[in-house]
Amino acid sequence: MEIHECSIGRDAQGGIDTHDLAVAAKAQSEQATAQTIKMGESLRKTDDLIRQATEQATATNKLAQQAKRQADIAAKTLEAEERPWVGLDHINIATKVAIDSTVSNSLVYKNWGRGVALHVLPEYQINPLCGPFPIHPPYSIATPPSPALVMPGQVMETTTTAFIQPLTADIIAGFKQPTCGLYVYARITYRDRGGHQHWRHICGQWNPSTDNTFTGCTSYNDGDEDYPDGKEP
Repeated sequence: MEIHECSIGRDAQGGIDTHDLAVAAKAQSEQATAQTIKMGESLRKTDDLIRQATEQATATNKLAQQAKRQADIAAKTLEAEERPWVGLDHINIATKVAIDSTVSNSLVYKNWGRGVALHVLPEYQINPLCGPFPIHPPYSIATPPSPALVMPGQVMETTTTAFIQPLTADIIAGFKQPTCGLYVYARITYRDRGGHQHWRHICGQWNPSTDNTFTGCTSYNDGDEDYPDGKEP
C-alpha cells in the first residue's frame, strides 16, 4: 500500500509540471503573436511613410517641371521682346521698269526690335528668274558689304543695285511670261548680344501692270523664328 501511494504522488507532481510548461508555452505563443502583430503594424506604418514620401517626391518633381516650363517660357518671351528684329522697311526704286532703264534700286531695312543687332550683313539682288523661286537664289555682289551694328529703331540702306545694261523690249517681255518674273530679294544675317545668329529673307516680284511696284513673293519671306532649330533651309 505504501508503494502505491508514492506512485500516485509522483504522477500528480508530473502532471503539475506539464501544466506549467503548457501555460508557459501559451504565454510565449501569445507574446510572439503580439510581437508579430506589432511588427506588422510597424511595417504598415513604414509602407505608409514610404508611400507618402513617394507621393510628395512626385508632387515636388511635377512642381519643379512646371516651374522649369514657366521659366523657359518667361526666358523665351523676354528674348523675343528684347532681341533685335532686322527686316524690310521698304524698297527704294528710283527708276521705272521700262525700255532703256537699268532699274537702279536699293533695300531700306530697319531694326524693329529692342536689342542691338551686331554683325549685320545684308545681301541684296535684282534678278529675272523663271520657274518656282529657288530655295537658294543667286547673289552676285562684286564687293560684299562690311558687317555693321544697327541700333534699335535705326534705319539702314544697302548700296544701289542695277542691271549692267539698259532693258530692252524683249527683256521686259520675258519678265512678263507666266512662269517668269523680275525679282528683288535679300538675305540679312545678324547676331544679338547673347551671340545668337539670326537671319531674314526678303523677296518682292515686279507687278507688270505697274512701272515700279514690287509685291511680296509667296516664298523666301521667312526668318530664323519660323524654324525650330533657327537654321536656314
